[in-house]
Amino acid sequence: MVPSNSAARLTRRDYDMIEAVIDGLSNDEIASVYNLSPHTVKTYMHGVMGKVGAGTRSKLAAWGRDHVTSMARARETVDSLYDRDSIGFIDYGSLKESLSQLTLTPAQARDLAACLLREAA
Repeated sequence: MVPSNSAARLTRRDYDMIEAVIDGLSNDEIASVYNLSPHTVKTYMHGVMGKVGAGTRSKLAAWGRDHVTSMARARETVDSLYDRDSIGFIDYGSLKESLSQLTLTPAQARDLAACLLREAA
């Protein structure tokens, strides 16, 4: 069972790890790509798998294929509405409207917005 608020607890590094698993990279390959130790990657993987309720890498990859593409599109949308010069969202109404246009459930959109707002802070 995947925790309902799993997306809200994922960090950018978690998404990196999920995408690497989807791409079929081993822990050693991921360590090389992100300049991390294999032990650190193993620790990240354990944490990510726990957050999304995936007991194996194949289940994590399946979860990622179902969720990461939508989340990536949502992140791109949010990034386009984020004004880095003033360090804030240009228009929260536009953010909410843009997220509602994606193929995310309302709960996923709320979770993603919460995650992004935490990262922006």
